[in-house]
Amino acid sequence: MQNGVEAFYQLNKCNNENVVFIKFINHNTYGVIVEWNDAVFTKDLKWVKNEKAGAMKSLTIEGSETISGDCSGKYQIELVVKVKDFINNMDDFNLFGINSVKVSSIIK
Repeated sequence: MQNGVEAFYQLNKCNNENVVFIKFINHNTYGVIVEWNDAVFTKDLKWVKNEKAGAMKSLTIEGSETISGDCSGKYQIELVVKVKDFINNMDDFNLFGINSVKVSSIIK
């Protein structure tokens, strides 16, 4: 939980591929911008982060809104993370995290 925004993840499969669904709940009555980097924590106790330029993700979430990833592709693609982009062997997966999280109020 940061500045009224709660984050969750769920390990799942889309089209037989291991993915992580991210879910954000904005408990504020006003909209926010959430920025973050995806990261996977391995069983070797190491964080594997997406270090690519432009890897920072950003979404706008309205007040009291809940958004989450799914396999349909109809919603925010930023909320579906392919595990293979971080580790080659699923047995190495320990947990998922969002790194360098920043929550900003939308100024109107």
